[in-house]
Amino acid sequence: MPRVVTPQNKANEEVAQMPNNELEGTGQGLTLTRKFSVEQMQEARAWQALDVEPAGRERYLSSEDFGSVFGMNQDAFAQLKTWRRERLKKQHRLF
Repeated sequence: MPRVVTPQNKANEEVAQMPNNELEGTGQGLTLTRKFSVEQMQEARAWQALDVEPAGRERYLSSEDFGSVFGMNQDAFAQLKTWRRERLKKQHRLF
């Protein structure tokens, strides 16, 4: 089945090509998430200036950075118990 190009699809693809952006989800549930470096998410002044949610700073890491920091992908991390996720976030100065 050929892919239908709509103005929204085209806009999503263009925005996803911009530095520090990633599209997450599938189908109509696509959301754009800005991505930042590990250093930016560890430095309070930086992440506060970027208007990042403090408790979810790990969600702003690229897939590559997330894997290098936590040694697993976001799905595996989400399956961990809350205490384990928080311990790992503290260990890597992301809590």
